Amino acid sequence: MSLGNQLIIIFGCFILVFLYLRAFISGIKRFYLNKSAIKKKKKEESTADWLFYRKYLTEIPKTILVLYYSVLIAHTICALICSLLHISMCFGLGETIAITLAGIDVVLVLTIAVLFWSSGPDYAYGRWLTKRRTKKDKR
Repeated sequence: MSLGNQLIIIFGCFILVFLYLRAFISGIKRFYLNKSAIKKKKKEESTADWLFYRKYLTEIPKTILVLYYSVLIAHTICALICSLLHISMCFGLGETIAITLAGIDVVLVLTIAVLFWSSGPDYAYGRWLTKRRTKKDKR
C-alpha cells in the first residue's frame, strides 16, 4: 500500500472519529448544562478552548477527555510513523499500522455506541453518567 493510501486511511479515520467524539461530547454538555449555560461558555471560548474543551473540564468526565486527547495524539503519531517508515523503505509495517488504527477506531466507536445506546433520538447518557445535584435540587 502506498504512503498516500496509508495517510488517507489514517486521516479519514481521524476525521470520522473526531467528529463522532465531538458530537458525543456535545451531548454530554447538553446532559449536564442548560442552553443558557452553554451559550455563556461558548461566548467567551477561544479556538484552543473549543479544540481542547478547557471551559468544560468540570462537566465532561475525565475518561472521555483522555479518550478524546488520545485520539488526537495517536492519529498524528501514526501518520508520522507511517511517513518515516515509508522513507526508510519499511512498507509493510506502515500498512499494518494504518489498518490496525482503523480497526481500533471502529472498536472505539462501536463500544461507545453500544454502551450509551438508546431507542430514542439521543444517547442514554444517564445510564453511565450521573447529574450533580445542586442546592436547588435537594429540597
